[in-house]
Amino acid sequence: MKRLLPLLLLLAACQQSNPIDKSLSEFLSTRSAEPLESTIWEHQTQDEYNRYISFKDGVASLFYGTYDGELQRWSEFYSAPYAYKDGVLETAISYPLWGQEELTESAFIVQAGDNFTLRINNDTYTYWGPYTEQIEGRWITINVGIKPWE
Repeated sequence: MKRLLPLLLLLAACQQSNPIDKSLSEFLSTRSAEPLESTIWEHQTQDEYNRYISFKDGVASLFYGTYDGELQRWSEFYSAPYAYKDGVLETAISYPLWGQEELTESAFIVQAGDNFTLRINNDTYTYWGPYTEQIEGRWITINVGIKPWE
């Protein structure tokens, strides 16, 4: 129950119609040892797929996906353990830029921002919701061209 209380407070605050006055920094400074556990955060990339980061069982996982009535994961998970050190969340996720496997980025420090946001590198992630098992599945489409016998 002690671990659920901060998450319930965050969910209640996110569902308010008024702007959120408290910052995520206050949320992170609660007594919960793992305030981000079982949450998903979204960075809107302005491209076809957005970037998401989830926190589950001590592992931070970044993935590309879309939201069309439900969250759909369209990439592998790029994961690494995370830990809180002196009020800062540290991880070591390496992930490719979407559609460019040769160009990779790394996420090391996750910082708290205002109005329930996270900052990773220069990107802002907003709270998306609680962790959902549906992101563990993945749809794959394989298109095969048929060739006649020669």
